[in-house]
Amino acid sequence: MDWLRLLRLALLPSIIWDLVAGVLLVGATFDRSWLMALVAGILIYHSGMVANDIADRGLDRIHRPRRPLASGAIGITKAWLVLVLMLSGAWLLAAQSSSAVADLVKLLTVLVLVYDFGGNPIRRSLGPALLAAARAASLCLGALAVISPDQIMSSPLLWAAASYAMYFLFVSRLATNEESGASGMRILALATTAACAPILLFNHPDPHLIAVVPTILGAFVLLRPVIALRHQQLSPAEVQTIVRRMLGAAPMIPALALLVEGLYLPAIGGPIASIAIYTMARRLPPE
Repeated sequence: MDWLRLLRLALLPSIIWDLVAGVLLVGATFDRSWLMALVAGILIYHSGMVANDIADRGLDRIHRPRRPLASGAIGITKAWLVLVLMLSGAWLLAAQSSSAVADLVKLLTVLVLVYDFGGNPIRRSLGPALLAAARAASLCLGALAVISPDQIMSSPLLWAAASYAMYFLFVSRLATNEESGASGMRILALATTAACAPILLFNHPDPHLIAVVPTILGAFVLLRPVIALRHQQLSPAEVQTIVRRMLGAAPMIPALALLVEGLYLPAIGGPIASIAIYTMARRLPPE
């Protein structure tokens, strides 16, 4: 159980859905190359969780003493070994796929390592941008295994990745307040900007406007509890709850992109991924 918590396994459905939705958005088929990209993406994503705990174990002893490394349940040497093995495995799998996938895996590795080990100045200034770039890249990873980069540039995936990046940029900025808390108005401003990210999806010559309804409804569900707290000074725990809710809702961005394209049935994958994240997080809290 400690290893599952270290890997933050509750977030696994999110990365799987990223790579599935990316392929669906470009209208490609799933093959062996996609499967290798999927496993590589999972390894990179969860190695980032291990790296994060390694880098933050000092702070975690103060703010999150129950985390596996902070509590001593898992030794630091073992954590380093697992991190190296996971990154090596991702690179080996990527090498068996297209050069574009291999290059993107290398980029994701750099983003993960710079974010986690670049120190507080890097994390506070560039951290949200690094995380946003990483999640946009994860959405493209599966598609790059089956089509060329040029095809992605002319596909709906491009605007889906831009919307995804914007969403994570502002959710990540919101998360920088988890340790100190913040005013309700500041949190509301960041949450509202993130909730408006799906607007980019409608930069489409002929969007299916049925997607407008779930877009507005989703923003309302996310923002309603934040609006109620707008005049308060939020505690770190309250900010953390808001961040957790918005991270759990992230799979809805690719789902909305599919709705804009008129792919109604595949879009069900978004709510399924979100429900799976919330369900698993009850047993394996990602904090």
